[in-house]
Amino acid sequence: MERIREDGRLRVGYPTSVIPFSYFNAADQLVGYDIAFAYALARDLHVALDLIPIDDWETLREDLRAERYDLAVGGIYVTDERLQALTVSKPYLQSQLALIVRSDEAHRFLSGTEIRRDRGLKIATFKSDVMIPLARTLLPHAEVVVVPDYEVLLRDESIDAVLWTLDQARAWAATNPGFSAVMPSNFGPPLLMAYLMPPNSQAFVGFLDEWLDLQRVNGFEQRMRAYWLYGKPRLHDRPRWSVLSNVLHWAG
Repeated sequence: MERIREDGRLRVGYPTSVIPFSYFNAADQLVGYDIAFAYALARDLHVALDLIPIDDWETLREDLRAERYDLAVGGIYVTDERLQALTVSKPYLQSQLALIVRSDEAHRFLSGTEIRRDRGLKIATFKSDVMIPLARTLLPHAEVVVVPDYEVLLRDESIDAVLWTLDQARAWAATNPGFSAVMPSNFGPPLLMAYLMPPNSQAFVGFLDEWLDLQRVNGFEQRMRAYWLYGKPRLHDRPRWSVLSNVLHWAG
């Protein structure tokens, strides 16, 4: 917190294609649920926002340990390894595992039990220390292929489905006609999403958790969920109560 205040900058790492949390839209603008929260947090801290792309998920822990970012966002899953190695906020969302499939084939993917028995499936996942093991565990007889992004589903008809969480799969399918998000029955527990910080960021995570609670109280979280996760019309934000301005009286 002291470094952020002294530098006057909040450095946020983000992935570039994780719909609906952080991605570039058709106008090449960086947008998304977590990007909206990053801007709001920087505004309430009265600091500038530096958005830094996360180039490689495999080096995320090392990048945070080296303090390349103050905060990493973008639909990031909570894992035991991350809890032990980094500072992790309270989960702000949980989402069931799901598949993105071609709409005319959706009926094939309703039962997790039947999917696990299918030996002819080709399932894609992006390079992730969470999704790859999950895909191989949930679908032991499927061919699991690692892809750079899920746009490959539009080009490669040999891929039957891609694995993601329901909120992410639903947002992706909504922007790609002919595809659907399916949540199979008996398909594993939901994944928790949280924000990551460098180790020993107790002061920052304490503030961030309280700040996130305030966003629930003042309605900001509900408005962002409605717009980014459920595709409802955007409502104009009302002036928001700020712990910094209204309690601590930090000036910009």
